[in-house]
Amino acid sequence: MDSPYTVLARGRKIVPERGVVRSRKPQTTVSSLQRVLHAAARMVLNLRPCDHVTPALLELHWLPIAERIDFKLCLLVHKALVGHAPQYIADLISLSGQ
Repeated sequence: MDSPYTVLARGRKIVPERGVVRSRKPQTTVSSLQRVLHAAARMVLNLRPCDHVTPALLELHWLPIAERIDFKLCLLVHKALVGHAPQYIADLISLSGQ
């Protein structure tokens, strides 16, 4: 379900895409953070370097980095819109009808 509104954050549009707010992030940053996440999962579960990490991430209920960033952004926008975010964050977000 598409929203009839566009969320504006600091003058930059964050447009809902199939009901999900997407952020733009550099692939190099995401790749670096994903490697750190994989290393953390290996350390937490005592996995060897040759073991697959995807089942470990599922077992730990950890989202991949790109999805985690999108989730946190959606959560922050939701909290700002319903009045549960700090005021300095709510001031950065406004709705504009399309």
